[in-house]
Amino acid sequence: METLKELNKETNDYLIANEGTSEFDMSINDISRKTVAAMKNESGTCFVGKINLYGEERKKEYKLVEYVNKPHIDLKENECNFLYNFEYSFCIPCYDAELEKMINERDKAEYTGTQEDSVRVTAIIDRIYAIGGKYLFWA
Repeated sequence: METLKELNKETNDYLIANEGTSEFDMSINDISRKTVAAMKNESGTCFVGKINLYGEERKKEYKLVEYVNKPHIDLKENECNFLYNFEYSFCIPCYDAELEKMINERDKAEYTGTQEDSVRVTAIIDRIYAIGGKYLFWA
């Protein structure tokens, strides 16, 4: 299994070679899945989440989802064992209530324009990186 450090390099190489993500080279999807698996392997736990909430997600408190290695039939609420393209935007090595709170507060805040929203998004991204998280890229 590749390490987070190796996958970080693969991600950077991909983004440079494609000048971002490319629908003509979808290997970044596998790199993102491997990044989540490597984080679980190296940290013992891994949670995935998203910054932008849509539809039914907005009607309840958002919860991070634990990535687990067990059969689908044994999954509990807020657990997953497979990642669909674009389903999650980041992974973190531990549960973080503060990050959940920030995502929920952003979602519930009145939208007054991009300037104020970008402050909230930047704070969320900073929190993800501060706790050792990785952004996931999809094509």
